[in-house]
Amino acid sequence: RLMGKALHVATGVRQADFCKSHQQFGVGLPGGVEACVRAVKLTAEVDADSAVLTTGAVNAYNELKRRAMLKGARVHMPEVLPAMSMLYGKPTRLFVRMEDGSERVILSCRGPQQGCPLGNLAFDLGIATPVLRMMEKYPGLGFPTIVDDITIVSHGVEGKAQAGEAMGDLYGRYGRTAGGATILLEPGLLNEVGLRANTSKFKVFCQTGIPPELKARLPADVEYVDSAKGVLVGQCCIGG
Repeated sequence: RLMGKALHVATGVRQADFCKSHQQFGVGLPGGVEACVRAVKLTAEVDADSAVLTTGAVNAYNELKRRAMLKGARVHMPEVLPAMSMLYGKPTRLFVRMEDGSERVILSCRGPQQGCPLGNLAFDLGIATPVLRMMEKYPGLGFPTIVDDITIVSHGVEGKAQAGEAMGDLYGRYGRTAGGATILLEPGLLNEVGLRANTSKFKVFCQTGIPPELKARLPADVEYVDSAKGVLVGQCCIGG
């Protein structure tokens, strides 16, 4: 832990520059969360043709593949790779106390460790490549992110359909079974690094209503809200 803290301090400026490159406001940027929420709120209020789509993953921190974290370190911040390899290059031993007082060892093979000073950075390194690919493919969209919560922001009428496509590219495309259950039809970039969509977190806000071309590209159980007060960005409500 001491090594992690020292490395976190030593690479602080580098972390900030890296996070800015892919709109990550929850890691390495003091005051970044508030800035992100305010920026999305301002866009939703001022640009009548904008769309705000919030997303989320199931148990994101514990599901991200460590291979993706290490690959991200090698590609984006090689200076932290030795430490990352030491921390996450092999399964972590977790000690669990059972009801009878005995201890059981569980091997953790995914996600950053709780309390690790490099935990947030490690997670971000694991999702940075998918986000950067989205920014390259959809230069007209914004992807402001607070650690593991990615928001998609579009501008203009034509951007709404792109926002729906981008959500599918990130978290996959879904359909329904005859019984009404939601199923994954086509995996997305985040599925490849171990994350699964938590569609209960998916919300969409557009001042001028949800156009059919956007609705057709979204999961069937996504929530449409008619006020910015119903939209959460990184668990922070942008309305009010």
